[in-house]
Amino acid sequence: MIMPTKVIFRSDDADVHDEIYKMLSHLHAQTLLICGEGMENFLCHSDEVKSNYLWSLCDLAERSLSQLAKLGRKAEVITDE
Repeated sequence: MIMPTKVIFRSDDADVHDEIYKMLSHLHAQTLLICGEGMENFLCHSDEVKSNYLWSLCDLAERSLSQLAKLGRKAEVITDE
C-alpha cells in the first residue's frame, strides 16, 4: 500500500483557503458575542433580530462548509513510489 506523503493544492486553492479562513473568523467572532454573559444581551432583542442573527450564523457555517468541500475536491495527493 502506497501512503501519501504530501497533498498539493492548486494555485486557486489559496483563494478558497483565504475565503474559508475569513468566513470562519467571522463566525467565531459572531458566536463569541452570544456566549456566556452575551446571551443575556442577545435575549433582550426582538424575535426578528434574534432570528436574523441565528440565521446569519447558520448561513455563514453552511457557506464555510461548502468552500471547504471545494477545497477537498481540488487537492491532489502525491505519493512516493
